[in-house]
Amino acid sequence: MVSSSGTQHKTSASGGRQSTVNKKAEKREIAKRKILNATLNLIADEGLSSLSHRNIAKAAGVQLAMTTYYFQTFDNLLLSAFHLFLENLQPVLAELGENQKTLMRECVNRDGVLVEKEAYITGIGDLFEAYFDSALESRRRQLTIESQFMFAQFLPDVLAREVQQYTATLKKVAEQFCAPLSNHHLKTDGALLLAVVQYLEFSAVGSAPSDRREGREMVERLLRGFLRS
Repeated sequence: MVSSSGTQHKTSASGGRQSTVNKKAEKREIAKRKILNATLNLIADEGLSSLSHRNIAKAAGVQLAMTTYYFQTFDNLLLSAFHLFLENLQPVLAELGENQKTLMRECVNRDGVLVEKEAYITGIGDLFEAYFDSALESRRRQLTIESQFMFAQFLPDVLAREVQQYTATLKKVAEQFCAPLSNHHLKTDGALLLAVVQYLEFSAVGSAPSDRREGREMVERLLRGFLRS
C-alpha cells in the first residue's frame, strides 16, 4: 500500500521532470527562432549569397555548432527560414483577402451577383492605394527577403518547390480579386494582376520607386480591361 505522502512525492517528482522538459523545449525553440531570424536579417541586408553557418551563428549570437545541431543541414536551415518568412507574411495576405470579401459584399445584389462593378473596381483601387501608402512601408523588409527567394538562380530542390507553391498561393489571392470581373480567363487575369502588383511592390523597395497614385491607376485600368475581355 502506498501512503498519501508517497503518492504526493511521486506526483511532485513527475511534475518537476515535466517542468524541466518544458523549459528545455522552450529554450530550444527560442534558440531556433534566434537562428532563423538572424538568417532572414542577413538575407534582407546582404542577400542569400552571404549566408553560411558561421555568419548565421555570429548574427544570432550562438555557438557555431548550434546551427547544425538544430537544423542538421544548411538546406534545412534555409527551408525553415523560408517557412518563418511565410508565417510572418500570412497576416498581410489574410487582411487583403478579408478586405476584398468585405468590398464584394457591398457591391453584390441579394443573389450574390456583382452589380456595382465600377464601385468594386474603385474600391479595389482604394485598397491597393492604402496598401502602397502604409502596409507596403512596413513590408519593405519582407519584400527584400521575398525577392531573394523568388529570383534566386540556384535553390535546393525542396525549397524551390516551396517557392513555386508560394507563387501559386499569390496567384490564387490575385484571382480572388479578379473573379467578380473575369469571364473566361481567370488564371491569366490573376497572373496579370499579380505581375502589376509585384512590379509596384518591388519598385517601392528599389532605387526608383513608382508613384503610388499611378500604381492605383494601373490596377484600376487593368481591372476595367477584364470587363471587356
